[in-house]
Amino acid sequence: MTSIDASLQEVEGSLGGVNDGLQEWEDNYFHYQKPRYRALLQMITERHTEGRILEIGAMPYHLTAALSNLEFPVTGIDHNPDRSDLIDEFDLDIRECDIEREEFPFKMMNLA
Repeated sequence: MTSIDASLQEVEGSLGGVNDGLQEWEDNYFHYQKPRYRALLQMITERHTEGRILEIGAMPYHLTAALSNLEFPVTGIDHNPDRSDLIDEFDLDIRECDIEREEFPFKMMNLA
């Protein structure tokens, strides 16, 4: 088993902490998104060299938790971060922000 698969397996084993009656949705979502998560984790593992990773719209925090398991410096942004126990379980850095209505919580840098 690769470290990516182990990370995803750990996240999958922790499912069950979504609040607001979304448990069935979370289980199904993880199952159908797992191939995409694996592909993204593989790409990030191959290409990331420095700096933090920012996941905007991080709910349901599966990818954020998997990245954290793989020891990537990752921060997630979500408008209602109280909806999941994964934040505490994986000690995730999640910032509350509705990016459509609020000021972005980080300084932007010019990439041009």
